[in-house]
Amino acid sequence: MHLILSLAYWIIAVPAIVLVMFPLSLFVWLATVLFDRRLRALQFIANIWGSLFIWLNPFVSVEIIGKGNIDPEKTYIITPNHSFLLDIPALHHLFIHFKWISKDSIRKIPFIGWNMVLNKTIFINRTDQKSQLKMMRSCEENLSIGNSIMIFPEGTRSRGLVLGKFLDGGFLLAKKMKCPILPVALTYSEHKILKGITFTSFLKIKVEVLSAISSEEFKKTRDLRDHVKMRIEEALQLQNRASSPS
Repeated sequence: MHLILSLAYWIIAVPAIVLVMFPLSLFVWLATVLFDRRLRALQFIANIWGSLFIWLNPFVSVEIIGKGNIDPEKTYIITPNHSFLLDIPALHHLFIHFKWISKDSIRKIPFIGWNMVLNKTIFINRTDQKSQLKMMRSCEENLSIGNSIMIFPEGTRSRGLVLGKFLDGGFLLAKKMKCPILPVALTYSEHKILKGITFTSFLKIKVEVLSAISSEEFKKTRDLRDHVKMRIEEALQLQNRASSPS
């Protein structure tokens, strides 16, 4: 049964989401781009699109904790931990306005990459210094007009319970723009998610929004970075203890 449902998800649900949602996104972009400078309507559609990858997956559910910590009138640098690809659709369940920072190669993926270009995702090639500088300028421009930035501080998936090394980029940006950090902790009820293309079990993803951290409280970037990492580590430990059988 797991194999049949998994095949139905990959062969029917995922292509259907992409083929339906991209034309809708393109229509919304054409209808709003001239007067919606921040592309808020398009981001709302992106949040639906991302959420559908979980809503239509019979093996996965998402629980949002602490959404009250988000002030819709404020602009944040949002820093979730990153373990699995499912982190991305899970974060869209927050239904807030933000711009992703993503590796440049993803823009080449048909439909999904094209939609990210429409949404003005900030792409980066981590091996190219010019690309990194361009990314920082784009982030500054977005923050200045009220677009929050979603960035994985580990830079890549850690693929486990232990956080990877946090990179300085997002925290340097927060210090320069005097922007608060919004830490987010993602935990999974199961960590052996896929065996090949088959979902091995039913799992719940918990997305916990922690209280915002003022970047101006820390004189040094590394102190801000380490404090954010500590806060996320503490939240992960609490969530994992709560989900472990007694």
